[in-house]
This record gives sequence, structure tokens and C-alpha cells, in this order.
Amino acid sequence: AGLEPFARDLLSKEPAADRDKKLAADFALEHGRALVALSKWAEAMASLDVAVRLDPRSLQGWQLLGRAQQAAGRREDAARSMEKFRELQSQQKDNSKPWRPSGRRSASRRRIPVRALPRSRSSSARSALRRP
Repeated sequence: AGLEPFARDLLSKEPAADRDKKLAADFALEHGRALVALSKWAEAMASLDVAVRLDPRSLQGWQLLGRAQQAAGRREDAARSMEKFRELQSQQKDNSKPWRPSGRRSASRRRIPVRALPRSRSSSARSALRRP
């Protein structure tokens, strides 16, 4: 209840700077999450609409918006939101494949033959390698 006037004021204004947009999107998402937990579907949808408008790549925003819309009986809107969620999720999976070097070892992973080490180090290196 104490957060509501602040949230309403913050979410009614369009942030100018990108940094402020991200902050406002994060706030709107968290506010919407709290309203979903309280089953306040109309208020949650309003807050989550702001969140996905300011950060259209927010997986959590689209998923929560779809849940709130579904609970409020707006099935077509919920289907569109969940489709957007699945689309973003598949894009993020495609982008999260691990990077593999192209055959060459990086400088930190190159093997240095023991014989290439200075004489004083080679005997201690050999003995270290022989230890079980």
C-alpha cells in the first residue's frame, strides 16, 4: 500500500535516458511480480505492460504478463504474450551456445615441451610430472 503512489507516479512517466529506462523496466517488473503474487491481475497487467514496453527482451516480463492475462481471462492476449516469451527464449538458447576455438589453442592453453624450459627448471619440472 505504501509503495503504490510511488509506483503509479514512476510508471506513468516515460524515462528519457536508456539507463533510466532499464531502471524503470526493472521496477515495473518487480512491481508487477508483487501484484501477481497478490492476485491483483488488472494492476499487474498495467505494470507488466510498462515493463515489456521499456524492455521488450524481458523473458520474465512476458511470462508474468501472460500469466496475469490468463488469470484475468484475457486468453488471446495471454497466448500472444506467451508466444513472445517462447520466441525470446528460443533466441536466447541459440545465442547461448558455448564458444569453441577454431582448432588453434589459445596462448594460455598451449603446451610447452619440458625440453623447452631452461635447464634448471626442466629437472624440477620432470620430477614434478613424475610424482603420483
